[in-house]
Amino acid sequence: MICETQYGKQTIRFRLERRKVKSLAIRVQPAGLIEVVAPNSADDQEICRRVARRGRWVLKQQRAFTDLFKRAANPQMRNGESVRYLGRQYRLRIRRGEAEGAKLTRNTLEVSLSAQSRSERALILIERWFAEHARRKLTERYEHCVKLVRPFGVRGGLFTLRRMQRRWGSCSASGRVLLNPALVKAPVDCIDYVIIHELCHLRCHHHRPQFYKLLSRILPDWKRRKAKLETSFA
Repeated sequence: MICETQYGKQTIRFRLERRKVKSLAIRVQPAGLIEVVAPNSADDQEICRRVARRGRWVLKQQRAFTDLFKRAANPQMRNGESVRYLGRQYRLRIRRGEAEGAKLTRNTLEVSLSAQSRSERALILIERWFAEHARRKLTERYEHCVKLVRPFGVRGGLFTLRRMQRRWGSCSASGRVLLNPALVKAPVDCIDYVIIHELCHLRCHHHRPQFYKLLSRILPDWKRRKAKLETSFA
C-alpha cells in the first residue's frame, strides 16, 4: 500500500506494510524507496504523523544514497585523482605515450594518450577500461554467487549490466538480474552481497520477512556487507 505524508513543503511517499509487530519501523532503501512496517492495529493518520516526524532523517537518507551513487558512477577524472576498483583506491596518472590505453599497476591506474590526442580522450579510455573490467569481474562474481545460492533452491539465470541512477542491482518480474557496472568499484564481498540479494528475489520478489530469512541463511553477515557498501564511497 502506497501512502503519502507531508514534511514541510516535501511530500514523502512510502510503502506501508502491516504485520504482527509491536512497534513501527521505517527503512530507506538504497534506491530511495521508503518502507514502513506498522502494527496491524496502528491508526493510518498516526502512521503518517510518525513518518512526518522522521521526515528530516528520511530525506537525509535519500540524499545520502543519491550522493553515494553519483560518487560511484562519476568520480573526478583529473590527473592525480583517486579512483576505486574492487574496493581499493588507485591514483589516476595521465601521460603522453606512443600508444593509447589504460592499465592498472600496483597503486596506479595509468592512462596513456598519444601525442595527437586531446586531453578529453582520457575520460573515454577510462570509461572503456572500467566497462571491460566490470563485464569480466561481475560475470566472474555472478557465476560464483549462482553456485552459492543453488543449495538453497535458488536457480540463477542470465544477468545484464545496466547503468542505474539509484540502484546497485535489481531483479525484474521476469527473473532477469540487472547489475550496475559501477558496482565493480566496490569491495568483492559487497559485490557478492548485491548479487545474492538480487538472486534471492528470484524466490521472494519482495522485502517481507521471508526474503530476509532466505538472505540470512545464504549470507549470515549480509548486514555487515551492506553497511560496508554504503560507506565505501564516503
